[in-house]
Amino acid sequence: DHAYQAGAYLPGDRLRRLIHARDHECTFPTCSRPAHQSDFEHATPYDQGGKTCACNAGARSRRCHQVKQAPGWTLTQPQPGYHQWTTPTGRTYTQEPWRYIA
Repeated sequence: DHAYQAGAYLPGDRLRRLIHARDHECTFPTCSRPAHQSDFEHATPYDQGGKTCACNAGARSRRCHQVKQAPGWTLTQPQPGYHQWTTPTGRTYTQEPWRYIA
């Protein structure tokens, strides 16, 4: 979704709040840090052509943000809100958007 896309590295307030609500917590499979206490992070780095939009962003705790940048780790977003982490050994974990209980 590019409705709130920013033309720069930093997101606007609306996009940041949208990511907080959508992800609810860090998108790393074993982390539960609240999204509002996490970094706004690009799946594809901004300096490598990644957009500052909901289709390329997620909430990552500072620690998990650093794990993503470590050698061998990859993160893709096949669709907005779905974060696919691949470990250095090739295992893949997919985190879906938070589902609010009605």
